[in-house]
Amino acid sequence: MEDATFRRGRMQTAVMRLKERLREIKASEENETRRITYNEVKAERDLLAAELRAYYPIIESQLGELIAKIDANDRWIGYINSQLPTGAERLRSAYCGS
Repeated sequence: MEDATFRRGRMQTAVMRLKERLREIKASEENETRRITYNEVKAERDLLAAELRAYYPIIESQLGELIAKIDANDRWIGYINSQLPTGAERLRSAYCGS
């Protein structure tokens, strides 16, 4: 009887250790999944940042020119809106998406 009790105790201890080890392995696997996703997202971010660095000077130049044109047009809009033709609606800036 003592032998069976001893074996049962050892089995319970083994089961507890196995359950704990299973929790550790699952946590490790989940962490590895998060690490893989993290690395994928980081790699995509790095590619996008490199693309932005490559295009930004061109975009900045073009955007600067466009903003200057819109600002000049806004001055004309202000002038025209101050003396609208009969029945005409006030004009809005191109910034407003008109």
